[in-house]
Amino acid sequence: MNTAVPRYITLMRTEWLPKIDSLHCTGCGSCVAACPEKALALLGQKASLVNVAACTYCRTCEAICPTAAIDLPFLICFAPNQDLP
Repeated sequence: MNTAVPRYITLMRTEWLPKIDSLHCTGCGSCVAACPEKALALLGQKASLVNVAACTYCRTCEAICPTAAIDLPFLICFAPNQDLP
């Protein structure tokens, strides 16, 4: 199993990663169960990003959190190719 961190992750700044507000997190585990990459886990009865390299920024955790404790501060959107004038 290759556990090396992909280059794009090493270049990411940590403030771009999902933020979990421990004051709002109830530890329900919905985000952990829903994460397709298994990047989240419950630590101390709170959700935590435990596998940074696995996070693909899919937004599933943010969408499913019943208390809005998870925030993805940056979302990169690619526009369709367009001819520029």
